[in-house]
Amino acid sequence: PVKGEALFDGPCSAWVGLLPKMEWALRCAQGIYGWKFLSLSHPQEFHRRKGYGMDDLEALCSFAGISVECVVQSRLTAETYKPAYALAVHHATKQVVLAVRGSLE
Repeated sequence: PVKGEALFDGPCSAWVGLLPKMEWALRCAQGIYGWKFLSLSHPQEFHRRKGYGMDDLEALCSFAGISVECVVQSRLTAETYKPAYALAVHHATKQVVLAVRGSLE
């Protein structure tokens, strides 16, 4: 692009503003896998934070950058036909995310 010209100009330009919000939703979707996911995908961050003393809720909140109070409802262990999930609210950006996961076992 020419200096001063918008990189995303045209029909895709509306999506650019959504990227920060989409990033937070993605972090929630990844964080729902708990400490196991964090230890495998981000080992330095995992050990720097709390390591194996971290539970799944702490891992979700840590990875998503939210406090425990922002998790409105959750079930972090999966059962047959009952997947693990978390409903989280990000008050600063006025976002709500429902993250549902499969099994790591």
